[in-house]
Amino acid sequence: MADDTARKLRFRPSAGTMAALGLKEIKSDSPPTTAYIMLGEKCVRDCSFCAQAAHSTSGAGRLSRVTWPEADEDALLESLGKATADGSIRRVCIQTVGGRGALDVVCEAVAKLRAVCGPGTAFSVSFSATAGLDDIGRILASGADRVALAIDACNPELHKKIKKADMAASRALIKRAALSFPGRISTHLIAGMGETEEELLRLASSLKEEGVGLGLFAFTPLRGTAMENYPVPEMASYRRVQLAFWMIKKGLLKEGMMSFDGSGRLSYIGISRSEVERLALEGEPFRTSGCEWCNRPYYNERPGTELYNYPGPLSGEEAAMAFAKAVKGLVFAGEEGR
Repeated sequence: MADDTARKLRFRPSAGTMAALGLKEIKSDSPPTTAYIMLGEKCVRDCSFCAQAAHSTSGAGRLSRVTWPEADEDALLESLGKATADGSIRRVCIQTVGGRGALDVVCEAVAKLRAVCGPGTAFSVSFSATAGLDDIGRILASGADRVALAIDACNPELHKKIKKADMAASRALIKRAALSFPGRISTHLIAGMGETEEELLRLASSLKEEGVGLGLFAFTPLRGTAMENYPVPEMASYRRVQLAFWMIKKGLLKEGMMSFDGSGRLSYIGISRSEVERLALEGEPFRTSGCEWCNRPYYNERPGTELYNYPGPLSGEEAAMAFAKAVKGLVFAGEEGR
C-alpha cells in the first residue's frame, strides 16, 4: 500500500488551466475560473463525438477543442494551492476517461487535489454514466462535492448510436443517484447532434424536476472522431435552446410552459416577452452553463468567431445579438392572439 500512496498520478490539465496556474505561457482573454484536469489515457467507451473514444485517432492529449498536456504532479499541486488560496481558481473539475477501472485513481486524485486546495474550493468529477451508486458514493467520500454523469445525446436512438449505450439505463441511474445524493449529481446535454429542440428541452425539464444539475454544450466536430464531418449546430437554434435551458435551470420555465411546432422547434414560451428580455439582456443565459464557476473558454468554438458559450460577461451588443437570434419567431405569454 505504501507504494500505491507514493505513486505519481498522470494529471493532464487543460492548456488554459496550465496557463492560469502559471505552468505554461499562453495568452488568454478569458482565463478559466475552474481548473480542468483530465485523468486517464484512452477511454474504454467509444462515443462517436469524443476525442478520447476507443477508436478516435485524435491523440491522448485532446478532449473537445482543447489540448491537455501532462503536468508534473508536484508543480501542479503547488500552483493549484496558490491559485485556490488567492481565489483565481474557484472550482476543480476532474474529467475522467477509462471507465470504472479508473475509479481508484479518480478517488486518489480527488483526495490529493483536495488536500492542497483552499477550503472554499468546489470539486466536481465527470464520470461514466455506467457507474454504480457505490462508485458515485466513493467519489463523493473522497472529497468531491458533485459527480456529473453525462447524457450528451438527447434521444434514445441517438444515444444508442452515438454513446453506444441504453439511454433508459443512464436516465435510471441518474434519477437513483439524485435521490441517493441530493444536490450532488449533475449531467451534461449536447445540442446539435440530431435531436430536436423539444427532445432536449423536455429532457432538461425532467432532469431539473429530479434535482439534477444541468450543463449545456454545443456539438463540436473534432478531427479523428467518427463525427468529424458532422455539421456544427445552427446558431439561432442553439440560442433558442440556450435561452429556454437557462430559464429551466433557474426554475423559471417548466415543461408545461413550452410549446413546439411539428418539427420539434420551440415556438412558445409561457413568460412575457418583456420579462424574458429583461433577464436575457443581462447576458447570463448565453454564458457557459455548467457547475458554478465553470466557464470553459473556447471548448466549443475558435477565438474570433461568434461564441456558442461566452466564458465571461457579455457586452450589451453581444447580449442583444444573442437575444435577437433566440427569440426570432417565438411567441410569448400574452401574445397568443396577435
